[in-house]
Amino acid sequence: MYKEDTPFITIIVPAYNVERYVEQCLDSLAGQTSRNFKVVLVNDGSTDRTEEICKKYVSGFRNIFTYVRQENKGLGAARNTGLSMVKTPYVCFLDSDDWQDIRFVEKLEVFIDRLDFAPDMVFTLPFCYNEASRLVEYWMDKPLYDEIFAAERGGSPLSLDARTCPELYLLEVNANRKVYRTDFLRENRFAFPEGVKWEDIRPHVQLVHLAKSCVALPATGFLYRKNNSGQITAETGAGRLDILSVFEDVLGQVAGGGYTEKECSAVMNLICNYTLWMLEMTNMDYIQPLLEGLHRVYADIPGSMTAAFLADTSLQPEEKNKRLGLTECLRGDGWRGLADYEGRQNLYRYWFENGGKKKNLIGGGIQCIKDSGLKYTIKLLFRKILYRMLPGSILRCRK
Repeated sequence: MYKEDTPFITIIVPAYNVERYVEQCLDSLAGQTSRNFKVVLVNDGSTDRTEEICKKYVSGFRNIFTYVRQENKGLGAARNTGLSMVKTPYVCFLDSDDWQDIRFVEKLEVFIDRLDFAPDMVFTLPFCYNEASRLVEYWMDKPLYDEIFAAERGGSPLSLDARTCPELYLLEVNANRKVYRTDFLRENRFAFPEGVKWEDIRPHVQLVHLAKSCVALPATGFLYRKNNSGQITAETGAGRLDILSVFEDVLGQVAGGGYTEKECSAVMNLICNYTLWMLEMTNMDYIQPLLEGLHRVYADIPGSMTAAFLADTSLQPEEKNKRLGLTECLRGDGWRGLADYEGRQNLYRYWFENGGKKKNLIGGGIQCIKDSGLKYTIKLLFRKILYRMLPGSILRCRK
């Protein structure tokens, strides 16, 4: 067991204009049932009362809280600032609009102390607090988490790595749901990407690959506040375009080598999952530049990576078909057709059933009429003719 004068974990809390939420976050840390931890508060250039509130906790709990202020640089940079100040064996992150289970440090300390090895990463299963309904809900990947770690069956903790369990890549990427061995991060010269949104995706792919031991804490992690209008996941505009550089970063990471075929398949699946989500969550003002960028990104995906995905027999056939169809569409000329919501849903349904395989003109037309009706089929036919005559121009004019 770690001693009181040598805390075993640091919790890094970046804060930017969160006066509405930050007290609940800091209360959950000040009220922890174990005092064997440190908190680094990084004020990322807030212009509201965030600094005033943070300083109140620093003055009241000087043995726990350390405070630093920097000019606004974004979440990734704020986390990196906090990382540079860590002196404990383990580290984790907590966003300032979320809050921690008050027994988190106690349970984590007991859990790690009982292991006969020092895990590189500890996954947790948070809960979601729905700001709109004010209800607590299960974390989005609970079924997969339970399956991977045999969480519901109990027993000895499973120590996994990405080579033996590539499904780890498909767990929700949120950096706050993991605890990291500090030396593991430093040995790999880890830093969060700065200046972009979706900064958790590449670190997830990178660190899951590098970790020699991933375990699961059999207790609640933090509570994640959803349906908060200030979250990046609520944005539907220009911020969505950041996913393009994030995907390029991920593909560069995989290209660095060392990823098995199964890992490449899982990462490809992860990229497809985010692509499907981005297409649904991006408004019409930005759907064209998003698709143009996705077309470039997917065209650069190595054939070996798509081949690994095609050869993966562990995936559900229907969902696999849908993603293979999406990939074929984005790598080829069919990407423009994804701009239209109605057309997208019909394409998804067809891919889901047929794997994106092309039919002849008559057979495809008959199937389209069966699936979507004559009106939509005629509309789609004319649109395809116009796409071939005037590539891209129709989408730019479309209201």
